This record gives sequence, C-alpha cells and structure tokens, in this order.
Amino acid sequence: MEQDLHRLQKVTDRFSKIGSKPSFKEENLKDVIQSVITYFQKRLPSRYGEGKYIDIAIQTADPVSCRINRELFEWV
Repeated sequence: MEQDLHRLQKVTDRFSKIGSKPSFKEENLKDVIQSVITYFQKRLPSRYGEGKYIDIAIQTADPVSCRINRELFEWV
C-alpha cells in the first residue's frame, strides 16, 4: 500500500507541474531510465504472442548526467 501511495503522490506532483516552469536538477540518466524500466518490467507481460517476448534494457556502462526534471522525464 505504501508503494501505491508513493506512486499516487508522483502522479499528483506531475499534474501539478503542468503549465508551470519546471525545476531542473543534475541527474544520472542511466539511473532514471533504469527505474522506469524496472517499473514497466513489473507491468508488461513477459510474453507477447507466440514466440514474441518483450525485453526492455539500457545498454551503457558509462553514467550520463543531464539537467532534467526527474518526475516529468519519467512520465515521458
């Protein structure tokens, strides 16, 4: 239930930012994208049709930093 509340808080935060000026913070894109992948892996079927599988992965060894708004970036 705590995880669901955290997710609902994120959704609320995102909608409250629509139309307002976003704040940016230096983030490691690999970490941000990996958290999105982890979220989707729990929700996507492991098998899609006959012999077709869904695999989401990020392939980079190097950290990539960028100034982003993490909540909005994850939403995209």
